[in-house]
Amino acid sequence: MTGLPRVHGTVHRTEVEAPAGLVYGLLADAVQWPLYVPDTVYVERLASGGAGERLRRWDTTGGVPRSRTLRRVLDTALRRIAFCGEDPADPGRTPSGSWTVEALGAERARLTLEVDAPAPAGSRSPEAVAAWDGAVAALREETGHLARLAANWARLDELVLCFEDSVRIDAPPQQVYDLLESPGSRPYRVRAVPPGSVRIRLPGRGLIVHKQLRTPVPLAVHTGVWTVADGGAGTTVLTSRHGVVLRTGPVTGLFGPDATFETARRRVRRNLGRRSAAVMEQVRRYAEEGRRQAA
Repeated sequence: MTGLPRVHGTVHRTEVEAPAGLVYGLLADAVQWPLYVPDTVYVERLASGGAGERLRRWDTTGGVPRSRTLRRVLDTALRRIAFCGEDPADPGRTPSGSWTVEALGAERARLTLEVDAPAPAGSRSPEAVAAWDGAVAALREETGHLARLAANWARLDELVLCFEDSVRIDAPPQQVYDLLESPGSRPYRVRAVPPGSVRIRLPGRGLIVHKQLRTPVPLAVHTGVWTVADGGAGTTVLTSRHGVVLRTGPVTGLFGPDATFETARRRVRRNLGRRSAAVMEQVRRYAEEGRRQAA
């Protein structure tokens, strides 16, 4: 792994009831981690080339959303992913290490997390030691969560649901973004994000990302992204994207005795789509009225 020197520290192994290739795929597709890992809110790929990539990841570790940058090297043949943090001001938050996936059979694998040894405890403050220990614990928890998700591999297509809806608005993008970003400062209120969600604003990219921290049944995970894009000629294309993972329990108690997971998928798609459509209509009306008043 060129550029990622290794000094082995702790090792954590988990056996997974899933094909090794699928387990590796879940680890490799970091952009989808908001769906797979509870504390991950958003991941963007900053650069990629060959087997290497740089990522920026927002998470809620410690209860406060923060971002960090990390570098990864992916070896598909060995099913190994080496990683290291790139935050020099806070090196303990993202320990260096690797994941390796070994096949134990057609539908069974061993997932190994190796975390490099930190600097000697005597050279670090108590706060730095605690941060490193917490980061290692978080990596172990993420590894375990991915293993449990992978164990449902035969049902992932049934459990995961992603969709988007868009509307064109006759108003400039900044005006639309302002309505979504700062609802509390307006005489009208746009509830673009469900209560109990964490929100990340990326105005330079026209994005508002959100993730529910406590999801109602039947949702296990619910993430969303509002995208504000220039539609040309002073207009805006506003898009709402949702990503959902359904709980694995029975759905008959929620949707009737004959309900299936397809029933649950349709109901979730309809309900979330309706909420987004109502928000988009509200934003469209306020933005277009504001543009007419300013004309």
